[in-house]
Amino acid sequence: MRFWRHFGKLMSGVYLVLLIPAAGQAAHPAASSSEMAALRQIAASLREKKLPQARSQIAALIATHPRQERLRFTLGLLLAREQDFRDAARQFTAALRLRPSYDAWYNLGLCDSQLQRWRQAHDAYFQALDLRPQAFDPNLRLGMGYLNQHRAWRAIPWLYKSVGEQPQNQQALFLLGEALLKQHFYNSAVRILERLVAIQPKNARAITLLGTTYASSAKYAKALAEFQRATRLAPNAPNLYVSEAEMETTLDQDAAALRDFHRALKLRPGYALAWSELGRLELRLGQYARAETSLRRALRLQPGDSEPAFNLAKVLISRRDFKGALRLIVPLTTAQPRRASYWYLQSRALEGLGRSHQAAVALTRFSRLRSLTTGKATLLHPADYIH
Repeated sequence: MRFWRHFGKLMSGVYLVLLIPAAGQAAHPAASSSEMAALRQIAASLREKKLPQARSQIAALIATHPRQERLRFTLGLLLAREQDFRDAARQFTAALRLRPSYDAWYNLGLCDSQLQRWRQAHDAYFQALDLRPQAFDPNLRLGMGYLNQHRAWRAIPWLYKSVGEQPQNQQALFLLGEALLKQHFYNSAVRILERLVAIQPKNARAITLLGTTYASSAKYAKALAEFQRATRLAPNAPNLYVSEAEMETTLDQDAAALRDFHRALKLRPGYALAWSELGRLELRLGQYARAETSLRRALRLQPGDSEPAFNLAKVLISRRDFKGALRLIVPLTTAQPRRASYWYLQSRALEGLGRSHQAAVALTRFSRLRSLTTGKATLLHPADYIH
C-alpha cells in the first residue's frame, strides 16, 4: 500500500473540524474574523484537493499561531502527502512537543520509516502503542520495519499481535508468513499462508509465497502445484514460470521445465536468472552448446553472478576448453575460498592444462574443505561436480 493512502481522510475535509477550534482558541476566547476567513480558505483548499495551496495557507497561519499543534499536525500530513517526509517529520515532532497524541506519534513513525530511520520509527510506534495499547497499525508497522532491516525474528511477535487484533487482515497475514519463512518455521508459515489464500484465493503473491514455503521444506510436488496455480492467475509474470520450471527440474520433468524457461524468456528476454537456470538444465541434459549460449547470455546480463560463471566453467571443461574454464573459476575461488566445489573445478582445469602440481594443491584444498563440512575426507565422484 502506498504511503499517502494513510492520509486519505485529509481529502474529505475532516480536518476542518479540528482546525477551526484550534485556531479559534489560539490566544483569545473567540477567533478574529481574519482567522476564521483563513481557516475557511484552508478548508476549501482541502475539499478541492489543492494541497500545495492548503500547505502554504497553513504555514502562514502557523507563523501567527506557532503553538497550535493541530495546525502543525495537519501541515505534517500535507507534507507527507507530497512525499516531503523529512519536513513532515519535523512538523509531527513540533506537534508532539505541544501535545503528545497517538496520531502524531504514529505518523511520525511512518515518516521515519520512509526515511529508513528505523530506530526513531520504532520509538515513535512504541510511544503510539503506549497511548493506545490495542492499536493495530503500530504493531503492523513495527513488524514491517524489522522485516525491512532483515530481522525477521524481531518482526514475528509484532506481526502475530497484528494478526490477533485483525485475523482477516491480508497484509498482516502475508508479512507474518514471510517472516516465518525467513526464520525457517515452515509449518507455521504454511498455516498462516493457507489461511490467507482461503480468504483471498486469487492472490497470486500469497500463492507464490506458499509455493516458496513448500519448496523450502522440500515438498516439491506441492510447491509445483502452487506455482502452477499462481501462473494461471498471473500468466504474464516471468518469475512464476521460472519458479515452476525449477520445481519441474527437481522432479525430473525436464521437458516441462525447458518449456517454462522459454516461456519466461519470451515474456522477458533480459531475465538473467531464467538464462542461468536454463543453462544449468541444458548442462545436466548434456546439451553443451546450448548451455554455453544460455550461460554466456546470463553472464552478459549479470557479470558478477557466480552461479552462471561456475556452470559455464563446467561446460568449458566438458568441451575441453580448460584455459577458458580457468579464467572463470579463479575469480570464484578468490572471492569465495571456502566453496569446495570451486576448488575441485579449478583442479580439473589445471589438470587439463598439464599443471599437475597446482592441480594437486587445489584438489588438496577441496578435500580439506569437504572434510570440514561432511566429516569425511573422501572425494565425491567427478560427475557430481561436472554434470
